Amino acid sequence: MIDAVALRQAVATTWPNLVIHSLSTTSSTQQVVAEQVAAGATVPRLVVADQQTAGIGRHGHGFVSPAGGVYFTLALPAWASPLLTPAAGVAMQRAIHQVTGLQPTLKWVNDVLVADRKVCGILATRVAGHGQARDLIGCGVNLVAPANVPPADAVPVGGLFPRQPAATVATALVAAWLTELANLQAQPATIMPHYRRHAAWLNQRVRVQPGRTPIEGTLIGFTATGGLQLQTATGTMTVTTGSLRRIAPA
Repeated sequence: MIDAVALRQAVATTWPNLVIHSLSTTSSTQQVVAEQVAAGATVPRLVVADQQTAGIGRHGHGFVSPAGGVYFTLALPAWASPLLTPAAGVAMQRAIHQVTGLQPTLKWVNDVLVADRKVCGILATRVAGHGQARDLIGCGVNLVAPANVPPADAVPVGGLFPRQPAATVATALVAAWLTELANLQAQPATIMPHYRRHAAWLNQRVRVQPGRTPIEGTLIGFTATGGLQLQTATGTMTVTTGSLRRIAPA
């Protein structure tokens, strides 16, 4: 289980007022934090768990969260910038690299990959807390590859380590993510340049499903507000939401 005291000490400079709750198991850190905020709890606050029994993914889908990972949700005052999800991804990309030495990539819109395997999913939502908007950022990280988990958007699931690391590693990872997120909040102009440099599948053929009709094209970049840019048969197109898959070469 994450050592809340050690984590608080590690981020004391960047998050001096952070409230931390560390749990071995919970239903969903996103749901727990949302309920706390709705009841008037102060922010910033973090709930972190080793396992979730009812994890929440995008569009209300379940998020498989077995033991062997680290799952957490941070609540903070609403960002004025639309780049919360890219910022959370960039912070995780940097944190994983710092702690493991691996070179993760960022799969639009909210996944982190290592060797083209999903190791982290991110969910950002906005809720009301006693009349004030609050942003919730949920992250689920596979420290080891979970067994019997189906691919997500045709991307196989992976892990950061071949075997379960010491609990101090999970603490270091969350601390690094919090520190990087604070740095990005102070320097928002650095978010998208870093995102572009570490984007998965850039200049490759992809399929985006923003609604019922999929769109195919070459991923050529991202807008300043985090939209996906495609070169299609009819021209350049920007997509702001949807699921992304790579098209295998013929």
